[in-house]
Amino acid sequence: MKQQQTIFYKFLKAVLRISLAAAIIGSLVWLRQDQLRECLQEFNCSWGIPALVCVLFHTMVCSWRWRHLAQLQGFSLSELEAYSLTMQGYFFSLVIPGGAIGGDVAKMGLLARRSQPGSRAEGIFTVFMDRVIGMIALFALCIILVWTFAVNRRMLQIGRIELDSAGICLGAAVISAICLAGIICGIAIFFHRALRKIPGVDPLLRWIDRRCGNLASRMTAMADQYAKYPAELIKLTLASIAGVHIMCILPTLFMLAGAGVELSSSIVLLILTAVCLGNIAGLIPITPGGIGMRDLTVITLLHAGGITSGTGETAQLLTTGITIFINLLGGLFLIFDSAVSKSAPKQESVNHE
Repeated sequence: MKQQQTIFYKFLKAVLRISLAAAIIGSLVWLRQDQLRECLQEFNCSWGIPALVCVLFHTMVCSWRWRHLAQLQGFSLSELEAYSLTMQGYFFSLVIPGGAIGGDVAKMGLLARRSQPGSRAEGIFTVFMDRVIGMIALFALCIILVWTFAVNRRMLQIGRIELDSAGICLGAAVISAICLAGIICGIAIFFHRALRKIPGVDPLLRWIDRRCGNLASRMTAMADQYAKYPAELIKLTLASIAGVHIMCILPTLFMLAGAGVELSSSIVLLILTAVCLGNIAGLIPITPGGIGMRDLTVITLLHAGGITSGTGETAQLLTTGITIFINLLGGLFLIFDSAVSKSAPKQESVNHE
């Protein structure tokens, strides 16, 4: 009975998250339907090609980053296996609760089934570390962009709120503080010995070890292993900024160009900042894959920066459509992977060397 209730509540949460995303997207379309229709009629579809290429390139860089992190832990993971599991994670981020985090949880489960016994925790930690590197890169890029935007913007109108340069800088400071806190949390695991001196932390880790088969000790040992390669971690972070997060921003920029927006330097900076903040909003796990929350944030900021109503909605919703299409393709990798697993059930794809 209790298990049935748990399944019911999980199903209910999933329905509520999907309904919230659909309500946000639906309201954006409904409120600007005339402008959207007019903008779509005049849209230059050729700009969709570079947008699609950017999204695909972003998935390949994410796969490469995770494979490299797995190799630093001694895992042998082929390029195809890494890309397949990465795409399956994107697929699950749409169809299970938790958004991008839910996709990571699914990828952890997929990897655990493919790993040899005794190395599953280490394999799962590579997925966690991949998320940490990605989030540090996103937060670092956001700090750079919001301050660049703040020092180059004298006024910003967000709804009925009008911000002067001082208000914009204050907002940038608040956002930077949040991002800096995220970065600190991300690198905190590398300083676990110092954290153990905080009252309550060491007993908690020992309790986790007793209850979960030395899980905490294994995790901290893996963090120490990664700490041996600071240059590699910095390289992966920089690659994430350029090859992942910038690639997630450019599709909206291309779609705005297709909608007829003149891409001056100030407009480009606005787009970069708006989409970066939207991607951070999309990390909040209340809608599938961040859909809806990301779109609402980006469109609101584009309007605040002077992008006309209808144009911002068209560009961002088309970008979301491309992203959903690519993520749904991950389902094909899931089907193919399942077929291969049935044909070779005894084969281990991931080995811990």
